[in-house]
Parts: sequence; C-alpha cells; structure tokens
Amino acid sequence: MTRLGWAAALLGGLGPLLLAGPAAAHPTDEVIQQAYLTPATSGLTVELDLTPRR
Repeated sequence: MTRLGWAAALLGGLGPLLLAGPAAAHPTDEVIQQAYLTPATSGLTVELDLTPRR
C-alpha cells in the first residue's frame, strides 16, 4: 500500500470517530470495583466488592 493509500484508510477509519460527539442517550453507570485475593494451602479465595458510585 502506498503512503496515500495508508492515509486514506486511516482517515476513512478514524474520520467518523473524530466527528462523533459524546453519547448522551443513557446515563453512565459507575461502579467501584475491589478484588480481594487470599492465597492458602488449600486454594485461593476470591472476593469481589462492587459498590455503586453516587
């Protein structure tokens, strides 16, 4: 592919993304995530804590 071909492909692929505005149709859901890993000789304990952000 020539340099002009690469430039055209890059602009054609990124053009719509650069022109698009922020999506405002739905509110964003934000969650604080914490993972606790506890190793033991019998195995690994995994605890997940998901807290909604206000």
